Amino acid sequence: MLLEPDREQLEIFADAIFRRAGEEGFVTIRSFLEEGGRVLRITPAARSGGLKFLVDACEDDARRAAQNPAPAVFCPPLAVFIGKDRAREEDLLEGLALSVECDQHPREARIVLEGLLGSATVVVRSGGTWSNGGTAPEDKLHLHWRLKLPATGKSLVILKQARDLAARLVGGDPSNKPVCHPIRWPGSWHRKADPRLCTIEQVDADVEIDLDAALATLQKAAPPQPPKAKPNGTSLGESSEWLTLVRNIITGASYHSSLVALAARLVGSKMHDGSAVTLLRAIMSSSTAPQDTARWQARFDAIPRIVRSAREKYQKDESPPAGPLPFIDMQPWDTNPAPPRPWAVTDRIPIGQPTLFSGEGAAGKTLVELQLCVAHVIGRDWLGGLPEFGPAIYYGAEDDADELHRRLTAITVHYGVKFSDLIDGGLHLLSFAGEDAVLAVPDRQGKVQPTPLFERLLEAAADIRPKHIGIDATADTFAGNEIDRSQVRQFVGLMRKLAITANGSVVLLAHPSLTGINSGSGLSGSTAWHNSVRARMLLRTVQEQDGDGQSASDLRELSFLKNNYGPLSDAVVLRYQNGLFLPVAGQSTLEKLAREQKIDGAFLDVLTKLTRQNRPVSPSAHASNYAPKIIAGHPDGKAYTLRDYKVALERLLAADRIHIASFGPPSKTIRHLAPGPAPTEGD
Repeated sequence: MLLEPDREQLEIFADAIFRRAGEEGFVTIRSFLEEGGRVLRITPAARSGGLKFLVDACEDDARRAAQNPAPAVFCPPLAVFIGKDRAREEDLLEGLALSVECDQHPREARIVLEGLLGSATVVVRSGGTWSNGGTAPEDKLHLHWRLKLPATGKSLVILKQARDLAARLVGGDPSNKPVCHPIRWPGSWHRKADPRLCTIEQVDADVEIDLDAALATLQKAAPPQPPKAKPNGTSLGESSEWLTLVRNIITGASYHSSLVALAARLVGSKMHDGSAVTLLRAIMSSSTAPQDTARWQARFDAIPRIVRSAREKYQKDESPPAGPLPFIDMQPWDTNPAPPRPWAVTDRIPIGQPTLFSGEGAAGKTLVELQLCVAHVIGRDWLGGLPEFGPAIYYGAEDDADELHRRLTAITVHYGVKFSDLIDGGLHLLSFAGEDAVLAVPDRQGKVQPTPLFERLLEAAADIRPKHIGIDATADTFAGNEIDRSQVRQFVGLMRKLAITANGSVVLLAHPSLTGINSGSGLSGSTAWHNSVRARMLLRTVQEQDGDGQSASDLRELSFLKNNYGPLSDAVVLRYQNGLFLPVAGQSTLEKLAREQKIDGAFLDVLTKLTRQNRPVSPSAHASNYAPKIIAGHPDGKAYTLRDYKVALERLLAADRIHIASFGPPSKTIRHLAPGPAPTEGD
């Protein structure tokens, strides 16, 4: 009897999986011999041919595989390829489904995965069986979730990662991780032993999933890989044990003991307590058992305590590190010169170390920090210094996206750039306003632990390699006791790890205490803040002294109070104008020169007009017609301040571009300013 494929099953499956596929590329219809894995047949089917063309080709090749004298498997990958000759990962055009081959505990695996991801688009009985330890065998299952959008480009990497996590979670076939991996289709024949038709157990062709959301769910629930398995120990990645524990929770068979066992394994894998709590809560939330609400809630609420207990036991059992101390080999230092010290901003902000940036509320720390971020990504001046060119990350917990938009608009206008320039330069903004932004929290022993959010930031830093990371502010990101010296040093240590990973600077924005404000130290809590960082800055409001009409709140002083690696930089006086802070006398040479030229030009233009109108102005600050005051009030001179014109007066006199003239009798000589150099005798 010749075996025939089931065309209806093939068509239902192809429609369910390829519904979102584009019209370009090829489906590679593949068949292999069961023994040895040699290729039996490869038929490319152009996507432009449509569903019927694909099903016709599949039916023909499935028939050839079923009727081949030697057992063969019909297994086209659920993907579209660029060309028709190859089906490697580098040849992928589109990945269409998150697929898992559940070869162990298939029924339980399905419960777990559908509990996490929702019902599968197609559940297929692959034709194989799992012996189930000698009891009633179970049909092996293949679960497929169609993607809302086919995975392309970088999304193919995400799809591969999601397939790997799903397989690890339920002990699925690890070889099915690549998106190009061949897989049996329903409607074809399984011929390893007695022939069995591969069939659809359940299908809902309207079901599809979002890939990013699926990955996030699987990352929470899948067993993490331990850094290194202990000798003669049980690896956390042993999926059968992990699956049993997860199954006990999801089915409601055993909440407490399974949570305790999983917590011990998570802590032993070096996972942070906060991440372990999040993962266990995600698994609990996936429970499909008829809920005894009170029992379920009690176990859910107990998860943080269970994790803490696991941590305490792990720390007691953990043996001290073995081996000699890792002394540094100094032998090469006689011939190798010391490397130059890296700076994010020379003599102000070091690379590879955290810098503390303090300032009372509303002083303008966030704005100064954003100016620094922009200066990094466009390679421009920052308050008289030149930051190292490169990407930057701003991690904010106080201002929302709209406020950041407003602040950055003023900065882009000042520098004459667009937001697209900031994007191209690598500026990455994060806003957790109104949300949990904590990066570190102490455990019951007082040891500061990184949160999952810190781990994500650390991963981003390793990927982006920013020259600068701004953390705004410590009050929102450090959940420990700021007067506890040990906790402060541990938190700063985590920030140092972040800086080293990024190979950049980390600036911690902080609010001083009332004592810190009054004393001028700018500190809050323990002196460990000052002692632990390698550089420290303070922004404070200063009072105007010359009465030029500017508000005192417009002036700030940026002081550099600590620098372990060089001399302290001079303080910079800043004025708030046009939405950002600018140095009163501390711009970069080129920008300062350009601005001075504009001020001098405005001064001379107005002075020339006043002279033509026979309206003399005086060089004396005590005169009612004091030149800088009159020019600053003139319609053509309002672009700059009285202070600007005071400095310009001295500069123009020194350059002989203006001079002091006089008229009237000797007894009533009136001195006034005139354009150009003073006339020489005889002129």
